[in-house]
Amino acid sequence: MYKNIVYHTSIMRVIVSILLIFYTTLGFTAVNVSIRVSTVLQLSKDNILCTEKLPRVYSKLIVDVKCELDGRHLVLPSGAELAIEGKGYIDNGIIEGNNSVLTVKSQGPVIGLNILILGTWHNDEVYDSWFYFDNSPDFVSNCIIKNALSLTDDFHFCHIYFQADRNYFFELPYKGEANLGDKLPYSMVGKVKKRKYADLYKDEYSFLRIFTIPSNTHLTIQNHFRMLPTNQGAYFVFWEYGKDNVIIDGKGSISGDVREHIYNSPFVKRSNYYGEWGHIFCCRVCSNFRFKDITIENSFGDCILYTSDYSNEHISNRCSKGLIIENVKIKYARRNGITIGAQNVVIQNSLFESCGIDSIKGTAPKAGIDFEPDGVRVYPETGNDNVYMRNCIFINNEYDVSSTFNNLGTFNKIATHILNCEFTAPLRLNTTNWIEFNNCVIPDITNYQDKITEKCPVKHVTFKDCIIKKMPSILLTPSWNNLFLQCNIIEIKEDIMSFSTNDK
Repeated sequence: MYKNIVYHTSIMRVIVSILLIFYTTLGFTAVNVSIRVSTVLQLSKDNILCTEKLPRVYSKLIVDVKCELDGRHLVLPSGAELAIEGKGYIDNGIIEGNNSVLTVKSQGPVIGLNILILGTWHNDEVYDSWFYFDNSPDFVSNCIIKNALSLTDDFHFCHIYFQADRNYFFELPYKGEANLGDKLPYSMVGKVKKRKYADLYKDEYSFLRIFTIPSNTHLTIQNHFRMLPTNQGAYFVFWEYGKDNVIIDGKGSISGDVREHIYNSPFVKRSNYYGEWGHIFCCRVCSNFRFKDITIENSFGDCILYTSDYSNEHISNRCSKGLIIENVKIKYARRNGITIGAQNVVIQNSLFESCGIDSIKGTAPKAGIDFEPDGVRVYPETGNDNVYMRNCIFINNEYDVSSTFNNLGTFNKIATHILNCEFTAPLRLNTTNWIEFNNCVIPDITNYQDKITEKCPVKHVTFKDCIIKKMPSILLTPSWNNLFLQCNIIEIKEDIMSFSTNDK
């Protein structure tokens, strides 16, 4: 009896060992197995790839024939590669990556119009030519753009190329009520409601965001992105919050809807206010962004907003830092071409054209560029610092430069340096400090309603080697500590002079 027990125990141990070896080998083999869709479809009467027939684990799925998912959800195993080659083409379903890579070795588009890409992907390169395109004028390209941007994440470098001969028309998907201003909290200033428009940046309004470029992404656009008209007074074409190390370049363009915007629904009911928050790039709490060679135009609000998060005191990292804008064309921005509230910024050799003008229903500040860190009085660390603009061209703007609260009066050093610019429209300086203009031509210096007053002081501003064609005498107020060094001032408007008692 005892011998039989020992015998059966030994046999069971041998069987278990064999099974362990078998399944270990099977698992090891599976993760190094490539599956060809052409093989899977050999016994099929159609070209539908039944995802339930695929093994649970494999290392590569090779799409080498035309197939479709028939609405199914293809979830790749962890780390698996999706390879499309030869006559491969896939459409009609969802493809979800799992730390995956998409490789394409085919000529022409390989991903259909009805594919949605989800999950986590780690591509080094992505090309828009991989995606099928419809040339009809009413085709909306949101899905193509989103799919391309989905093939990477915040933690891996990827270069995405939009270079096919295409015009990408995109839209704001939200089609609901336009009077979002009525839903915002407000405080009363006298008899006027002061609405908290900064709440539009909160996640509850995420339906206003169209695309997001992940961190560590280089986006090259050689073709054209064009927004279809909307009646919404707020949208963010590229919503970038907390993103780092992003490059946007190329000889193409990104265009908002300002020329065709639909003015049929006010942002606040029973008013003539239609909003001003249609930004093409809304970058907040970002670092190390670079724009080069691209044209950004026709924004309902700003072409580029690069500022901090001023929303509440609990934010540990609220500042934006590190921005380079070089050889960029900023055109036809309804509010501002660029708004800056950041540190370590360089803007050079760029064009600002037709921003804030009447033909596009310009709205204040109506400037080519605005140095305006909104929350600096509450959060002093968010003021502009080490900001340089040089060698830029300004054509036909309502105002070329605007500045409100560039930094605090107690900052005690120049925060924004403007060099070698020939302005063709007035500067709009409004309660601002610590700017230096060096070797600039300035046609006029003014503010809202064409005047600078004691209520909106301009302090610690230096003009060096500048030609100033016209300026108000109030800028000479001694306590404002403005400096005019080797300047040619052609006209001082004495009628606006308004010294305080302490200055007399």
